Amino acid sequence: MKIVIFIRIHNDFDHALPIIDYLIRYKHQSVIIYGLGKEYRKCNKHISYVENVLLNKIISFEDEFYLKHHKFYFGLMNSIGKFPNLKIKIVDLLFNALFSQVRRIVYYLASGSVESFVSQLSKKTVIMADFGTEGQFPYKYIIKKSQKKGIPIIAYLHGFYIWTNLNVMYIKKPKLPVNITNLLNKWLFAKGIDTYYDKYLGAPNAADTHFRSNLYPGFDKFERVVGIGIPRFSFEWIDRFARNGPVIRKINNDKINVALFLSGENYEVNSESLKETVDWMINSNLINLTIKPHPRVGLSGLDKNNLPIASKVSELNSSDIIEWADVGILYGCSIALEMIIRNVVVVVPKYIDNNKTIIEEKNACIAVESLQELSNFFDKYSDDAILPSKSNIDTFIKEIIYGNNSSYEEMMDKYTYFLE
Repeated sequence: MKIVIFIRIHNDFDHALPIIDYLIRYKHQSVIIYGLGKEYRKCNKHISYVENVLLNKIISFEDEFYLKHHKFYFGLMNSIGKFPNLKIKIVDLLFNALFSQVRRIVYYLASGSVESFVSQLSKKTVIMADFGTEGQFPYKYIIKKSQKKGIPIIAYLHGFYIWTNLNVMYIKKPKLPVNITNLLNKWLFAKGIDTYYDKYLGAPNAADTHFRSNLYPGFDKFERVVGIGIPRFSFEWIDRFARNGPVIRKINNDKINVALFLSGENYEVNSESLKETVDWMINSNLINLTIKPHPRVGLSGLDKNNLPIASKVSELNSSDIIEWADVGILYGCSIALEMIIRNVVVVVPKYIDNNKTIIEEKNACIAVESLQELSNFFDKYSDDAILPSKSNIDTFIKEIIYGNNSSYEEMMDKYTYFLE
């Protein structure tokens, strides 16, 4: 069997790597890894593991399959896309509509690269890619052409939907009826998804949360969603991959090492509350603060030109920051699961956003309702009685991270079910 796996950026590489590792080291399979775009090239730790531990390589899909005229089309499209935003709304709207048609034409003309890729695959091939890419190029065409040829195409996790509410992102309410808005988006702005992966392998609660949320509008293929577990955050994978990097040294051993992981501001985040909290932590004599920007939106909700904030920002790998931290503060970031596995206390400042997390629901964290409560927590930090119970933590790990599977191998066998 030929197994092909696509990766794009840090988030999906995090979740793909344990699958790639299991296929190669445990199942002794040959795996072809294609990288798309440029962002994956920044994942030095992941690439090093692929090359030096798995003795594999990542092949640029563009370099392998894009012809000169394909690259010309994309270069032309990108040049047009750099046109500045226009202040007159109607002109800006018309430009966006025109550019959407240009993009649609370019994707169609460049789809020959996908034809070349799929045509050289046998039917004894399985393709894996992260979900959330169904409407993007070249994934949209890979899905269609693979399904037409009878080649299974399976989606693995892009990330873990940490929330329990379904309206996690602020979406402007359309002024027109939904059916008209959908038609305009489809035909005028080339938006919308009309094809889906054959299977969606994800977290145990994914079918009831992520795929029913406003992050996945229009999705109706719930029978294709299989809840398994989250190998990226398992004990086995963290011990193998995460615990082998540089560590930030404590500035003052009398202080509590606190890592703040940022989420996107558009996830119902109250920026003023976030700024107030960060200012308080920077000035607190109880805390050594490190801020980890979001991998896609950076210091969302904060002023990147603020020198005190900039001095606390770290570009180290998340796992290396967690190794240093005593406490992790987050309000919409799945890295909380790695913190829980690694015995870092997770604090969720509920007053910073309007969402609720699965960690709160399972009582696997400290949830605070105000900055005053956050301050009180740090005052009492040395008191073990205020921390989440071991029973709650163990239940969370068993149900959410391992999906009630009895072992890592059982969980991973479900991710690689196509080998049976």
